[in-house]
Amino acid sequence: MSAHTSGETGTTIVQARVPRAVAAAAIQDAADLGLEGTSGAIRAGLRLLHEEAELERALRQIDEFYGGRPAPPSVLIAAMYEGDL
Repeated sequence: MSAHTSGETGTTIVQARVPRAVAAAAIQDAADLGLEGTSGAIRAGLRLLHEEAELERALRQIDEFYGGRPAPPSVLIAAMYEGDL
């Protein structure tokens, strides 16, 4: 993936080579979702990528905090399943 940033507009042009079938599906998906063409599809995909990366970072932090052990149940869960935990 390559990128070109414009300081004036605060935007970046991103380019990537994808198979034609993937591009055609993305264009159709964008239309089905009411997005503005391939740019809308790319923006939506990048948002999902960012959300997934944030979730992964949070999970790693939780894992590091508990040293690889399972996190303890919340007070509510412990109360709901008092005899089962």
